[in-house]
Amino acid sequence: MNDIERATRRRAAVSAAAAALVRDAAVCARMTPREQAEAAYRPWIGPSVDELEQRIRARRARHGERRLAA
Repeated sequence: MNDIERATRRRAAVSAAAAALVRDAAVCARMTPREQAEAAYRPWIGPSVDELEQRIRARRARHGERRLAA
């Protein structure tokens, strides 16, 4: 495989990853903080559903403030 083929494959992989991130962000944007927390929760690993929900609400508040300030 030459450099041009390698660069083309890399560009395609990066584009596919970006598209997946955009789709996931859109799905998360349609979810309530509780739904997101429940989807992210893993028993015995990390914070509780309630704590995740609180963090999600705080992050959404920060991002909302940032958009208003810009």
